[in-house]
Amino acid sequence: MANVRTSSRRAVREGVVIHWYEGIPPAEVMQQLEYVSSAWLERKAGKHALEEMGFSMGRLDELTNIAERADMVANISTPSNKFHTAALRFVTEVATTNSGEACAFVTFTPIYGVSSGNQSKVQDWGWSLDLMRRAPDAPPGVIELLLVRAIERFRSCGAQIVSLGMVAMADTRQEMTPHQQQLTSFAIDRLHLLETRRTLFNFKQKFHPHWESRYLIANTTLALPKIALAVLRLRNYSGGVLARLITKRIKL
Repeated sequence: MANVRTSSRRAVREGVVIHWYEGIPPAEVMQQLEYVSSAWLERKAGKHALEEMGFSMGRLDELTNIAERADMVANISTPSNKFHTAALRFVTEVATTNSGEACAFVTFTPIYGVSSGNQSKVQDWGWSLDLMRRAPDAPPGVIELLLVRAIERFRSCGAQIVSLGMVAMADTRQEMTPHQQQLTSFAIDRLHLLETRRTLFNFKQKFHPHWESRYLIANTTLALPKIALAVLRLRNYSGGVLARLITKRIKL
């Protein structure tokens, strides 16, 4: 992880300071996060409006509700909560420049784990990366620094898992057939779907994670067009042509 360490040290030299917030961040902090997120979305979209995606990730406008739900669960007296070594609350980590302005942030949602048979131990609990935003002029290495500090913090809390989230169609275990790989390449190269997946995969791969496959299961192939359309809508995909083709096929 030499690249990660080098990037993190560079951000520290630039004067980046890390701040932690459990639960709902203060109003003045939320205003800074909204500015960073808006700048990030604008840069991603260029001249076109871009909405946050949703589906396998959260949205900034849902942060308060997510944090409130996590606090509610943390306050419930259950065997799972009793045997955690740390309160599993929603966490926001903010990086500020030497002038005190927020330049990047990440959020983590709790992974509550599962109780063992004798109810005396909880396994596979920790936190999962959700939002990840940086301002266009943020110091290089700031996201790497945020994630390194988060991993260190959660490790000190006794967490058993820190998830960096999903990457669509990564196929790290080579489970796709050649036909499925061709279809995936067509969707990415010709239809411009999931264009950032390679960049996202390469970034997360720098942390040497343990990859696990996740699946979307249907009980009939006839449901696949509806599922594809639903996923596109959840991801706020605005390609139009593909969505219309799928809608037409469903109506037929």
